[in-house]
Amino acid sequence: MTLAETIYHHSLHLPEQAAQEALDFIEFLEQRYGTVQTASKSAGDTEAFLAAVAGTLGDDFPDDIEDHDDEEIHAKDGELSRQEALARLAEIRIDFGGKPITDREEANARR
Repeated sequence: MTLAETIYHHSLHLPEQAAQEALDFIEFLEQRYGTVQTASKSAGDTEAFLAAVAGTLGDDFPDDIEDHDDEEIHAKDGELSRQEALARLAEIRIDFGGKPITDREEANARR
């Protein structure tokens, strides 16, 4: 049994609150050690999605969807633009156990 499987089996016996704390800590460690894999976004993502769901879309679904169309729709609705939302997210600080979690760049700058 791998270490990850052992951790999983132990987590099954925890109360919901404790399991959530364990998950939060694991996510903190992923961020701290840079092990979180982010999906790369390519220009083909939209086309691949549309190809996968092509049979489920109505006949009036537009054929000319571009990646920036979503931003324009939200901006027209008075919602935050993608840049504004990312700027707000960058300002958020999350505390873990009373100590702020630093981002990777900030932590590396201290070394």
